[in-house]
Amino acid sequence: MIGVVERISSTDIACSNSATLVTAISELNVYTQSISTGKFASTLYTYKSVEREKMTNSHSEESTRKTSHVFQCMQCDLQFQADTVTVRVEGTQEEEEQLVRLRLPEGISPTQRAIAEQMYVSSGGESTHMKSLTQPLRDEHRELLPHIERLRTVADAIGTEPEESVRRGVDEVYTFLTEQLTPHAQAEERVLYPAVGRLMGAAEATATMRQEHRDIHQYTQELGILRQHLSETSLSKPDERTLRRVLYGLYALIKGHFAREEEIYLPLLDTRLTARDALQMFEALEMAAQEAKRSVI
Repeated sequence: MIGVVERISSTDIACSNSATLVTAISELNVYTQSISTGKFASTLYTYKSVEREKMTNSHSEESTRKTSHVFQCMQCDLQFQADTVTVRVEGTQEEEEQLVRLRLPEGISPTQRAIAEQMYVSSGGESTHMKSLTQPLRDEHRELLPHIERLRTVADAIGTEPEESVRRGVDEVYTFLTEQLTPHAQAEERVLYPAVGRLMGAAEATATMRQEHRDIHQYTQELGILRQHLSETSLSKPDERTLRRVLYGLYALIKGHFAREEEIYLPLLDTRLTARDALQMFEALEMAAQEAKRSVI
């Protein structure tokens, strides 16, 4: 049976609220249940195993049982559910537990998903077959790309669409830059780039990428000033040219920055990091990003 990863919807038993989830689990047809603790890398977690159903095939003497494992990270508040089926042939002691699906909360980040997958594997579960150790970082870039493309389309709209539409577009991309991209960059500065520097034996190996972060920050500040001006008065022709320059500059800089990370640094991490190292890095990235987002708020 092939494991399937799916996100939690409002109709699933597993949900983002811990108390609600425990209550829902307790209302299942429970045969046996156990609560365990575990640790993988620096992650401490608990998981509650609930046996939901037993079945026996009288023809093959094969028995199966369905179990739900509810995981709770004690450090990052991540909670998810792994549904499994265990098969055992009567007369033998051999059992094989197979993952049916991994239920993850809606809105989960790629790094949180990687932490969940590694947490499940560390508890004794089967691998979810991640393509590469840094795939969550590539996935996070892909999630950000539509917002980056929006920088270009807003720039294209200047002078051709109503000013109110341009104003809304500028508000949208500025919010993305300050509330999503900036925390992402700060987490990289604190965690990812030092890791690359250690592996390459040269802290200055990521100097170009750090400079690009500073350039992006400078462009974002300039966009903030233009945004304020746009909220107070109409744009003059020179203002339009400046706004286009800033938006197109951000678009080109960020697209190129992501490409360089994925072509140069992530392959290095794939070949040099262990699974344990990668999980520790994901944990640190997630915590750094969350801290940066709180500072924005």
